[in-house]
Amino acid sequence: MKSPGFIISALALLFVQCNPIEMESDALLDAHPIEVNATQHYRFKDEILKQIVLGNNGAALPYGIENVMAKKIIYTTASPDNQPKEASGILLIPENISEKVILLYLHSAITDPKKASSLSLLGNNELLRAAILASTGFITLIPDYMGYGASSDVPHLFEHKKSLVQSNYDFLWAVHQYLKQNKITSLNKLFILGYGEGAYSSLVLQQKIEETLQFQILHTYAGGGVYNKSRFITSLFETEKNTNALGNFVRLLISYNRNYKRLNRPLSYYFNPPYSHQIETIINENGILKDSMVTGITVRELFTKEFIDGVLEKTDRTYLEVVQENDISDWKPKTPITLYRGSLDQVTAYANTLKTVKEIELLGGQITYEGILGKNHELAQWPFLFDVIHQIKNFNAN
Repeated sequence: MKSPGFIISALALLFVQCNPIEMESDALLDAHPIEVNATQHYRFKDEILKQIVLGNNGAALPYGIENVMAKKIIYTTASPDNQPKEASGILLIPENISEKVILLYLHSAITDPKKASSLSLLGNNELLRAAILASTGFITLIPDYMGYGASSDVPHLFEHKKSLVQSNYDFLWAVHQYLKQNKITSLNKLFILGYGEGAYSSLVLQQKIEETLQFQILHTYAGGGVYNKSRFITSLFETEKNTNALGNFVRLLISYNRNYKRLNRPLSYYFNPPYSHQIETIINENGILKDSMVTGITVRELFTKEFIDGVLEKTDRTYLEVVQENDISDWKPKTPITLYRGSLDQVTAYANTLKTVKEIELLGGQITYEGILGKNHELAQWPFLFDVIHQIKNFNAN
């Protein structure tokens, strides 16, 4: 880092227009010290945000929409190989902070590194969605996952539990320190929401927070996620119908093969030619595989018979153990959860989502399911966000 600690000069002026909310006493500030730098990133204007809401919701929200100031947060975390690593994210502060809780928004998969939140401004991107959340009165946080933004020199490990939890948990602490240092608020109570990869990230982060008991989550909202990887992969190979999920699975496969030394197999073990060579070229060029690269390809065309048989016959124990380590299973959450899914979603299967709900219910967890009618995976994201805003507003009102 260029300079340790907090960069406060000039930033104090930016907070004059923000009405601070009452501080809550806690003893967490020194418990998890993280080196943090904060700089001004962008100012979202309320009139533009109102038009974006209208265009995606079909109507204005029944709440005031505020100007939002975005701050880029650079903080220290650990890389997948446990080395100190700079990472980044965005802290969004509405001009008038009307809500005394924090929103943590965990974004969906990014296939263009330039669309990382800390590199984004206006446009169809995840930072804009987080800004809409913040404009309704909430301080909102959106981290870049490891591999994006300040940490773009290392590969992003798609839906890898350990790396997602590590960087996102440290981001929470970094923002907590910053908010306390600048006497804005304390990050004691928060709502977590995430979509796609962010849905999975939300639940594994909830698990971590519930283990440490250092933050209070009021509710977690997760949409369009794959929570049990083992079940997802088996279903994909058995039915061979859900080919729209191939892009997600290939990113998952590459991520785990790259990170786990006990795998680290040649891609020709997993993929038939010419796809093995094409995918290896993308990896060597530090590219991210896009869904369009595997569109129209069947499971049997893409993957080798040896790999498919090893999964379905459960003889590839090493691979299956790695996948199982990243499953969300055998868990009784202490915090209520709501899962969302578009009724036309062909990336996540309804049956698999429902099984996750039933499993958590059987263990005594509080979980509900909300379907988003007539929407596929991509188009369900805006309805998900707007419904979550309503749910959180009603929660606070009560």
